[in-house]
Amino acid sequence: MSKKVLYVASTDIHLNNFHLPYMQLFQEKGFEVHAAYNGSLEFSEADIIHKVKFDRSPFSLKNLKALMLLIKLMRIFKFEVIHCHTPTASVIVRLAYILSFHWKSFIFYTAHGFTFYKGSPLKNWLIFYPIEILMSFATDCIITMNNEDWGYINKPWFRCKYKYNIDGIGVNPDRLALNTNSQSLNNLRAELKIEPKDQVFIYIGEFNKRKNHRYIFDAIRKLIECTEEKFVVLFAGGFSTEKKYCAEYAKKHHFENHLRFLGYRNDISNLIAISDIGITSSKTEGLPIGVLELMFSKKPVLASNIRGHKEILKDGENGFLFDLSNSDSLKNKMLLFLKNTQLSKEVGDNAPKTIEKFLLKNSFIQMTKIYNDCLHKFI
Repeated sequence: MSKKVLYVASTDIHLNNFHLPYMQLFQEKGFEVHAAYNGSLEFSEADIIHKVKFDRSPFSLKNLKALMLLIKLMRIFKFEVIHCHTPTASVIVRLAYILSFHWKSFIFYTAHGFTFYKGSPLKNWLIFYPIEILMSFATDCIITMNNEDWGYINKPWFRCKYKYNIDGIGVNPDRLALNTNSQSLNNLRAELKIEPKDQVFIYIGEFNKRKNHRYIFDAIRKLIECTEEKFVVLFAGGFSTEKKYCAEYAKKHHFENHLRFLGYRNDISNLIAISDIGITSSKTEGLPIGVLELMFSKKPVLASNIRGHKEILKDGENGFLFDLSNSDSLKNKMLLFLKNTQLSKEVGDNAPKTIEKFLLKNSFIQMTKIYNDCLHKFI
């Protein structure tokens, strides 16, 4: 019988964008690879797919059904290895493992940014910090991606045996193979109604409260009031109720013509190619691949001064950091780049030189070593 590994994340998009190379690694090692997630995408890197309807809210009753299904799967397949990602799904997986009474799996948990962090609401610390401590007793290995999270798990009350901090899950250059056909890119600009003189900002990220789009919309409103420079902002990422709020806000303040709501896209490389500047206003990140992809593509990035971003960006060298306490901070930096395209180009050109360690080839080496260190019995 072949050994079995289960990869779990809340959504298909998360696994598809970030973890397929690692799932393929297990296939090459002779494992039967299972994947559990919510969504309709399928991929060859998973031999067996289980559709589990996770809800991102940890208090949703839908997650009770997800818990029961995972308990059933663990009892049936008796996985040698389970690797869970995304906060809510990872808690449900480890709780299911406890309740399955099959305690022979090796449990990995990759924290893509803990829900508790410096500056997070007190309720996050009161609820999620104790949960993560308790779940660490049912975890063999926790992997973090930034110094702040690494500091949290290096406390004696986080009881997992193995602890690692890695340089993210890796920027895949193949995913960013830019379309050098200028006509295709011109057609894309025309499709998105971008004028030749427009400078293009892009934010890659799903509309949700963590990604903090409202902050950017407030900055855009202020920017329009103080400049006549021509620009558009592309928003590439899934929609939610946050998108509705932001769209109504833009309409109310009469700047909707500066915005392009693109939803989830498969042509991120081309969208990056037609963009001039990347922006992100997240309240919290692990180690954001979207920012790294922009930098790899020689785009200057304006990013919130938070964990995850601070590991990547050196303010004024390979990008700029702004303060989340006041949207004037972002507005001023957007205005700086609009008026000084030479600075924008210099910062963008410098960016790829500073992110070599975050490339997939290096992250893959790190993760392979972790798997080998932890799973010498199975691999």
